[in-house]
Amino acid sequence: MRVPGKNPVLIVLAVFGFLAAPLAAGEFGRPVEVRDLLTFRSIVEPYAYLDIPPVFTFSPDGKYFLLGTRAIDPDRQVTEERLRLYSVAEVQDFLRAPKGAPLPQGREILRWPTTDAMNHYGIYLRMRMVHSFAWSADGRTLYFIGKRDADPDQVFGLEIASGRLTQLTHSQNPIRKFQVSEAANRLVATEWVNPAADVAQEKIAVRAGLRQMLEMACLGCDRYGLLTGAPQIVVQSPGSREPPRVLVSPAQARVDHFDAFWMSPDGRKAIIAVYPPPERRWDDDYGPLLENSTNSSDPEDFRFASLYVDFSMRAIRQYYFLDLESGDFFPILDAPTKAATVGALWSPDSRRALLANTYLPVDEGPAAERPLRRKWPFLAEFDVATKAVRPVLALAGDPSEPVKGRWPEILQVFGNEAIVVSRVSADGQPVPPLVITWGGKDWAVSETGKPQTPHPLELAVRQSLTMPPEVVARDPATGRERAITRLNPQLAALHLTPVSEITWKDRNGHDWQGALILPEGYQPGRRYPLVIECRNYDRNHFVLGGQGGLTAPFVGRALASKGIMVLQMPAMPYNAPPAPLRESFAATQAGIEAAVAHLVRRGDVDPARIGLTGWSYTGAPVQHTITFSQTRFAAAIIADAMGTGMVNYANLYGFIPPGMNYQEEMLGGARPWGEGRYRWVEKNPVYNLDRVHTPLLLHNYIPGSVRGWWDVYALLRRQGKPVELWQYVDSDHVPNKPGQRLHAQTMVVDWYAFWLKGERDPDPAKAEQYARWEELRGQHLADLDRAALTRQDAADSGARLSTGAPSPPPQGR
Repeated sequence: MRVPGKNPVLIVLAVFGFLAAPLAAGEFGRPVEVRDLLTFRSIVEPYAYLDIPPVFTFSPDGKYFLLGTRAIDPDRQVTEERLRLYSVAEVQDFLRAPKGAPLPQGREILRWPTTDAMNHYGIYLRMRMVHSFAWSADGRTLYFIGKRDADPDQVFGLEIASGRLTQLTHSQNPIRKFQVSEAANRLVATEWVNPAADVAQEKIAVRAGLRQMLEMACLGCDRYGLLTGAPQIVVQSPGSREPPRVLVSPAQARVDHFDAFWMSPDGRKAIIAVYPPPERRWDDDYGPLLENSTNSSDPEDFRFASLYVDFSMRAIRQYYFLDLESGDFFPILDAPTKAATVGALWSPDSRRALLANTYLPVDEGPAAERPLRRKWPFLAEFDVATKAVRPVLALAGDPSEPVKGRWPEILQVFGNEAIVVSRVSADGQPVPPLVITWGGKDWAVSETGKPQTPHPLELAVRQSLTMPPEVVARDPATGRERAITRLNPQLAALHLTPVSEITWKDRNGHDWQGALILPEGYQPGRRYPLVIECRNYDRNHFVLGGQGGLTAPFVGRALASKGIMVLQMPAMPYNAPPAPLRESFAATQAGIEAAVAHLVRRGDVDPARIGLTGWSYTGAPVQHTITFSQTRFAAAIIADAMGTGMVNYANLYGFIPPGMNYQEEMLGGARPWGEGRYRWVEKNPVYNLDRVHTPLLLHNYIPGSVRGWWDVYALLRRQGKPVELWQYVDSDHVPNKPGQRLHAQTMVVDWYAFWLKGERDPDPAKAEQYARWEELRGQHLADLDRAALTRQDAADSGARLSTGAPSPPPQGR
């Protein structure tokens, strides 16, 4: 439903797309359109995010490996993922072949189309529809989790030879993690249970008094009970339609849907890292840094930032042993582990397990070792028969302390083959990682930097600002290296304007980096409109839409094709430690202002035509910037972000940590009562919207996210300022339904072309859109006139005070 015209709200619930008229191809190709961002084929298997390198999935015999890709077909309104199986021998032959030889083709073994690509775990899986691939021991079957349209995620098995696809779980709940043991004919999984179907969980929610509040705050968006649900571990035979056996967690220890588990080779037991009971903190043993630094030390604050009173989300885990035969479930040792880097490696006989990144009890072990136990985590062995735990290797480096922006340790568990510990030197330079494997009688630690694998091929994903991602193969025996894919041949028909890295310095002396995309037809010395897309920056990621595939309101080259310069920048400088949350908004604002000043000084940018976009966690700093900055922005977009108003603050009550404390920290540690209320009003953009003179487009993707921006929208409308708000129905943090993605990103291009260049798309279907925006333009001009009059009144008042002249008599209105 949309209420048009002068009514005080505009919410578009219909999902639709439009087909833009094709642009004439120029001498070097046609300009980039929004549709090209959707049809770009990205790599989704292997999955890579941030600094963690992609790990290809090889068959058990090392003869084959998988490659998964993903693209959207706007015409068919389908998102499709494809899985290809490549032969190592075929790739080796290609590496030896002369230049110009045809690329290895592999064999397509799976196509997974969906018209409803909403994935309720999409924010964590970066919107993959098929994922978590695992081979059977004989290499004949490939297991994975798949999501079909609106159905919850389930486990499937694909027979490689025949192509037969079998659904192995039939749960009403989405599956998050799984493992299959052919030896025990057993499938173990964690699934997310909607508490409406779980009586025990219902009682917990009612006792906590949070069920009604969460449902009200979500406005009915909790489709799978993600806010009010809870995960559980289930055991069943693969393919069985009988109800699975539910393994009950120990009292007050909570399994999370993030949690992986590591099943023994015999399929009879498992290791899992869970949230320990809320009262077990170990602060006296290992220090308070084990917990999230944004959590208040006040127990009451922590209680009000819990999903349930009885089940507090924690920044730490604890290793538990799980007997899959008896259901016994108990902690392995009385010590925590870092939440982000957990894993376990089993010995082939299933008698011992190596636990990654766990602390050890401080009152045990040799006296000389106990100071180390307080300071560093370990790799430690658990003996199943004796229940004994012994240290294998001290990890001398704290993952909570970044060195020059890199983690001192990143742990990865490669199946049941190896644990790899990435390291950096004292000055922040990478050194060969440690590789820990089973050595036959004990654990072997190697500094070769590579797991001992049967794979005679090294694979990597290579890309840069100007080079799209491709798979590169290298023969370690000969050193020969070549790209083996050409995933996006359609790019050859496009005119990709130049993109390069630029650097600048802010007023605090901090250095910034970003990707600058030159506009179509760029001429040095001419000033262009500029749009800053603030989210992240990586010089090793190809630039088409958004950095790193984050293509929500970020449209990169589609704006450049409209004659608009685009700067993609991070929210923090690269040569400074992360700013505390209470200082982060000002830090981002300083970086944005400095970027604008730098490009204006270069003569590239018109300071009167600047746009600013924020999404997710950069939405709030963008709101802060357009409110408090002296730099004027001609237009802005904030998409699917956390707001700073009182409505959003109240909705954080009872939510996951740090809950309400998160917004308090964002606003300088202030709380909206007592003396804190003055700082709250002073620093909160929502209470200073009279200072905003920027036309603002608000996009909301996650169901119910509109509640966090309703106060901003309503108050701007009340003041006669130009603002438009959209709520996309049943979408996700990255709108992934083809029609929604096309509509949202097309509107981003239209919005900036309208406000920065005065251009309108001639498509008749958009006539009503431009009629709305022309009305907003009138509001904007009136707002600027009022602001100018206010400034003049202030100047006149100041002049009278300095000369002692009397004030004029009040005028009737």
